[in-house]
Amino acid sequence: FNMLFEACAHHAHPAIERCAECCSRLRQAVRLYRGEFLRGMFVNDSPLLEEWISWRRQQYQQHTLMALPTLTSRAELLADYDQAEHYAQQQLAIDNLREEAYQQLMRARMLMGRRQEALVAYELCRKALKDELDVAPSTATQQLYEQIKHEQFGQTQFLASDRKETVAVPKI
Repeated sequence: FNMLFEACAHHAHPAIERCAECCSRLRQAVRLYRGEFLRGMFVNDSPLLEEWISWRRQQYQQHTLMALPTLTSRAELLADYDQAEHYAQQQLAIDNLREEAYQQLMRARMLMGRRQEALVAYELCRKALKDELDVAPSTATQQLYEQIKHEQFGQTQFLASDRKETVAVPKI
């Protein structure tokens, strides 16, 4: 897991979602992630070990949550919307407050012709943000919802290939 991220961090590329080699490594790393590191393990009278386990748990989860949006963007770029949906759902299974993942899920479903399911994804996003944080979805998410709702969504409008930013790969 760590070696795969380390290899990506040291590989030169302008945008990681366009690098087949690094995306292959990220896919491998995501497959290795099995959820909470040492879930349920408790060690009596060892606060240092507990602290280390907690730190590692957070690190593995954060790295996975950095890889998944990149893989989702890569799948969108390659028009593999089933895979984009899968990676977006993986993000939400780990953290159901990731608004970008809801946007990716909405786009994937819409691009597969599943408009109603894309609208449901927005409602899940809206409810999660309201219930947990008492906030509304961002303007970008609301605009995407309106475009889908009013059938004004264009395939080239929101594809990851149009994004200007690059995704950082964590150094281990």
